[in-house]
Amino acid sequence: MRVETRIIKKVFEKDGFCIFGCVPTKEYPGLKLHPTYQNFTITGNLPFLNEGEVYTLDLEEAATTKYGTQYKVLSVPKQDAMEITDDNEFTLLLQVTSRQIAYDINKAYPNFIRLILAGKDDEIDLKKIYNVKSARFESIKRQINEKHKYFQILTELHEYEISMSDCQTLAETYQSVEGAVEAVRNNPYEVLIELLGRGFMRVDKLILSIHPELRLSEQRVEFIILHILAQNELTGNSKMVARDMAVESVNIDKEVLKLLKDVAIKSDRIYYDEKSNDMAMMATYLAECQIADFVKSKVNQDMPLDLNWQDYKQIGELALTDEQMGLLENFCKHTFSMLIGSAGSGKSNATVSLIKLLEDNDIYYELLCSTGKASKRLAQYTDRPTSTIHRKCFQTEKEIWTDVIIVDEFSMVDIATFKLLVESIKNPNCRIVVIGDDAQLQSVGCGNVFFDLIHSGLIPTTKLTKVFRYDDDGSLFVATNIRKGIKYLNSDPIQKFGENFTFMQSSDCFQDLISAYISLIQRGISPSDILCLTPYNVGSEGTYNINNHIQSIVNPPLPNEKSMTYKRGNAEITFRKGSRVLNKKNTYNAMTLAGWDMEQKAIDEDLDYDSNEFKTTVFNGDDGVVVDVDDEKLVVDFDGEKVVFTRDGIKNLVLCYAISTYAAQGSQAPYVINISSPVHTRNLNRNLIYTACTRSSYKHIEIGDIKTINESIKIAGQYERNTFLKNILTND
Repeated sequence: MRVETRIIKKVFEKDGFCIFGCVPTKEYPGLKLHPTYQNFTITGNLPFLNEGEVYTLDLEEAATTKYGTQYKVLSVPKQDAMEITDDNEFTLLLQVTSRQIAYDINKAYPNFIRLILAGKDDEIDLKKIYNVKSARFESIKRQINEKHKYFQILTELHEYEISMSDCQTLAETYQSVEGAVEAVRNNPYEVLIELLGRGFMRVDKLILSIHPELRLSEQRVEFIILHILAQNELTGNSKMVARDMAVESVNIDKEVLKLLKDVAIKSDRIYYDEKSNDMAMMATYLAECQIADFVKSKVNQDMPLDLNWQDYKQIGELALTDEQMGLLENFCKHTFSMLIGSAGSGKSNATVSLIKLLEDNDIYYELLCSTGKASKRLAQYTDRPTSTIHRKCFQTEKEIWTDVIIVDEFSMVDIATFKLLVESIKNPNCRIVVIGDDAQLQSVGCGNVFFDLIHSGLIPTTKLTKVFRYDDDGSLFVATNIRKGIKYLNSDPIQKFGENFTFMQSSDCFQDLISAYISLIQRGISPSDILCLTPYNVGSEGTYNINNHIQSIVNPPLPNEKSMTYKRGNAEITFRKGSRVLNKKNTYNAMTLAGWDMEQKAIDEDLDYDSNEFKTTVFNGDDGVVVDVDDEKLVVDFDGEKVVFTRDGIKNLVLCYAISTYAAQGSQAPYVINISSPVHTRNLNRNLIYTACTRSSYKHIEIGDIKTINESIKIAGQYERNTFLKNILTND
């Protein structure tokens, strides 16, 4: 929606992200105004907008708050080139400093900004400006130069719908306005998609409206192929055959069909095998090759350890079976080995015994998992420090020199994650042990690493077949039957298995889940001990809707309480103090609360400091609790480390009273409520239900439909994915 509006008030600004209160200059039928004040708010990287000025903006509805409807600014139609005069210098200074300091600067030097842009800052005598010393002056000067450069890029590239954050990225990448403009105009697909991270379909439509001559260009055809390959990877596959590529490309533009092969062969970004007609992202193909080379080198490494592994069959009250002892034997004989076992088969006890063997022989080791939740669970049963693969690799700057690496929940590890680990291992004699449950779901990310390793037949493997406590533990009884494809439900509406598993027939899974949750809360169970599971995020029985309802029960809004809201698809997600949240994206330079406070202090007291000392990394899967919310920021406590999220950054967070079954892999909670509804029939299968039913450590409540569950158990999950790894491993 394009709207002409007057900026009334700047409500918030941080690092260029702004919130403005606005009033339209005329009536717009689709524009939602505050019922009392007849205004609306806009958000975006908009430091160049000024109070009192009129702008024509392209808007998209973002969220509804207590202040009315909020709109995201998609683009600002081209403005006249920025002219700086005595009349607007003060207004422009307000974009980079406080009102009082802007006043003091403007009073001493009415042409302050023009002096800086002309490179004449040596003519500025700081003694004449109250409360501006060298550190603050350098900060203001830097911001003026950057914002002027961004505005120039924005003006030159207006038709490409460039945002201010895009301008910053372009300026940092190409160093100059001219370089940025030339790059976008000459290689729009590469810059907008690869550098600025936009989706192909939107970019393609935009570029063709500006450059129709690029329709059959090599750069467009190349990015059509890359888009289709990226979509293929979202389904877990790492490769596709050329005929499937042809079918998909016709859906975009049938005229490019004749160009596909030649472009694919020429492209450095695309792998194309002319014999098999297989195609893949070059980076993904090379990653699988790197993994295969590493695994084969380990398998062929003859380096047995002379350790008395037989002495670890009995440790205190813990006695291992002969099957479990196979883990210790394979570890001593081989530099790469694998332990496979289902729920209740004793993987944990075997792992604990292996750790005891390592510690008794002064062998250094690392315990790793793919996600934060899985890492916490591993730490609980081993009582040893653990880490996610990403965290360990980046903490060590991709230099891991330990003697042994044990990776638990390995079925969750995708190609990119295992590649990261492989290239971080620097000890050539490092031994690798991977542990997983082959009845669980495959990795969310691209690839089929665990199952490709299993089916290659190359890896020395210990397979645990005995399920302990099958007859005594209801959850294990159910999980084992599901894994074997044996239906466990009869026609009774409520069925109990042992003391820890209850099934409830339901015609309204959502409402019954909420009722079960409230019942647990009323019994004094903490929300932190309850985990709700569902196959989907969207819909009435999806995680977004369930989370919003649960939060209204356990963490309702208080009068005048600050909160932050954003829109994820059609769902609004609100965070307030006490909200339980899950991070969904790796962030390698996250600002800590200490860093935020230090930044404010540096501005107020004119101090110089190294901001990198106050940065941290927050990984996909890390969960925490919101401990503070104000107009500028939201603070989340991740296991004792307080991290700041701005309004733009909160889009990486979701509520996590309920999570998807895929996201729950590796997680465990004392109480689990899972729904298996007829609504989810299309996606339900044996492995999905098995994964959900093995997440509780104390009690599991299954809410669903008997027929739906019994039919879904018959359907084995699809373990086949189109990948290169298995073939590379088995072919010389």
